[in-house]
Amino acid sequence: MGKVDALTTMIVGLMNESTEFSKLIQNASEYYTVQQRESKHESLAKNIEELFKAIRDAAHQTPRG
Repeated sequence: MGKVDALTTMIVGLMNESTEFSKLIQNASEYYTVQQRESKHESLAKNIEELFKAIRDAAHQTPRG
């Protein structure tokens, strides 16, 4: 963990020295957060589609009457 701590310290130092670098890091962080959220939404949508498909398949296999 020492390397990660040193890298984090260096990045924070650069962010404090340069507003442009700070904005770049903020934008990258926000982009990553949005990508993660979209990925979770896509995964959830896929799971819901699979659930409804399974329900439809089960409904077709169940005798009516």
